Amino acid sequence: MQNLISLPLQAKVEEAFQKALPTILDLESPRAISFCIKGLYFHYQFKRKCETLALITQLWITLSKYRGVSSEKWQWYEPYLSYANAVLPEAMLLAGICTKSDLFKNTTLNNF
Repeated sequence: MQNLISLPLQAKVEEAFQKALPTILDLESPRAISFCIKGLYFHYQFKRKCETLALITQLWITLSKYRGVSSEKWQWYEPYLSYANAVLPEAMLLAGICTKSDLFKNTTLNNF
């Protein structure tokens, strides 16, 4: 399969990606965290770095803390529904798949 992005462009994208990584752990929005997990998941498919798995794990733990607003009647990350709701459990499942963590996958599946 022909590479659709030139190597110099790939290098620039990777450089920008690496520069953004330190700021990811400062995120507080569940959706922003979820989109980061998804991006890291796909990045990991091409560059298998243990640092990426560690970051995904940290973000999953942060995202799972948002489940604290859940109750028996309201099983969600926040006290309201908003845009892009599906990205939250999707990111948690991708984190479980990427890290091969049954705990991550089961926690996500058992909460929905």
